[in-house]
Amino acid sequence: MQTQYSPRITELEAQNVLLAAIGASPITNTDSLSNVDAISARAALISALREIQMEKWYFNTEEDYPLSATDNKEIYIPSSIISVDYIGRYGEHRNIAIRGNRLYDLTNHTYTFDDTIHVNVHLSLEFDELPETAKQYVIARAARKFQEEMLGDPNLRTWTREDEAAARGRLMDEELRARKSHFGALPKRDPAVLMDFRDI
Repeated sequence: MQTQYSPRITELEAQNVLLAAIGASPITNTDSLSNVDAISARAALISALREIQMEKWYFNTEEDYPLSATDNKEIYIPSSIISVDYIGRYGEHRNIAIRGNRLYDLTNHTYTFDDTIHVNVHLSLEFDELPETAKQYVIARAARKFQEEMLGDPNLRTWTREDEAAARGRLMDEELRARKSHFGALPKRDPAVLMDFRDI
């Protein structure tokens, strides 16, 4: 039976790209714990995934994200959130930070939050959640570094910094299009403010 084509690359396919880059055999699932090369390939992929998502992109940032306090008035942070920026009302000053798996109020020196707060969040997504251009960038970086680690002879390396730069360029083009579309929308209006620049 012929395999159905999909334009969306999976994590398994990405790992097999890395394995092919060192001349290793492909795997049929991502849980091949007995395959040393596969384990190393997955580690390289995850490392590149984390590195690239330390930058803020249109796909791993969200605005006005609600974080609710528990009954003990503490806010626990999902493991997918890297950082948060507090959205306060006009004139309100409050610095917050993630400490461990909880949110900490730097201004008032406490873990206590009385209400739900809204923040801008920076997320770390799973590979399969990324847009295709970001996946290709992750693969290009992971494959280049994987070859450098596994292949001693530079002449055997087929993934280069130029490949990585080209993949980043395609993602940057998509980023600029997404940001342009985002900034073209009118800003949200704070209901607590009676007038903004559109009322003038």
